[in-house]
Amino acid sequence: MLRNLFPEAFSETVMGHLKEFAGRASRLSVVGGVLFFMTAVTALRVIETTMNAIWSTARRRSLLHRSGLYWALLTLAPIALAAVLALNSRVIAELAGGVDLVWVQSIWFAALPWLLGAVGL
Repeated sequence: MLRNLFPEAFSETVMGHLKEFAGRASRLSVVGGVLFFMTAVTALRVIETTMNAIWSTARRRSLLHRSGLYWALLTLAPIALAAVLALNSRVIAELAGGVDLVWVQSIWFAALPWLLGAVGL
């Protein structure tokens, strides 16, 4: 994927940063993990409060509903994004490899924007 989609210098830089991030994330302590999680939840809370202010929402979500929404955003959204990216890279790799998948290509590239939009919403 890196060879076909990114210039070599760019992909080396990106991969270097990703490896550095993964190395540091693996050394994250329990306290660091809890603080990271609290920061993520706080950021989601600020975003929700701001969106409620923008849309003049009079009623707030219950704590249970907010907790479920935040959990979904922090766990399911990255998993869904990774799955879509993995599937997309697999399809593109097959198409770049010269495999004759014209019907897959037409369906995939027509459905991908709709799929990403539906997953995002």
